[in-house]
Amino acid sequence: PSSDVSVLQDIKRQMMYTLQRTKNLQHDVTQIPKLKNDIEELNREREKHLNELLEHRAMVMQLKQRITLLHEQNQQLVKLAQTDGKGGVSASIIAIRNTLITTLAQLKQMEDQVQSIPGLKNQVRELSDENSRLKEREQQLVHKLPTDLPQSV
Repeated sequence: PSSDVSVLQDIKRQMMYTLQRTKNLQHDVTQIPKLKNDIEELNREREKHLNELLEHRAMVMQLKQRITLLHEQNQQLVKLAQTDGKGGVSASIIAIRNTLITTLAQLKQMEDQVQSIPGLKNQVRELSDENSRLKEREQQLVHKLPTDLPQSV
């Protein structure tokens, strides 16, 4: 009889452990949809950041091309200035100068855009954080709703 009691107590402990473990697993299973959503959101953010990186690289390439163009135009201007023996400014030099001025203005504009990128990244990060906080708050509120509300409401 005492061995039966011992066996029954052991079975009871095992069942209690199994019941607790089952409750823990059920809780974990309820977290799966949220985790999937979190992963999807992180993937979207990752994709957005990759696109931003590609845009930044494209801007850098444009800047490099502009610099190369400016360098070439400067070399042409030097050559023309050396070959103009009359001491005056030729029409081609004025045209190159005007092109150079326009290109420099465009370059400055692109530099300003590139310099604004870190601030824009911070704004995106802050908005993303705020979005996450709002989603978390929404989830907290949803979990606090009573489950026994009438269906006709």
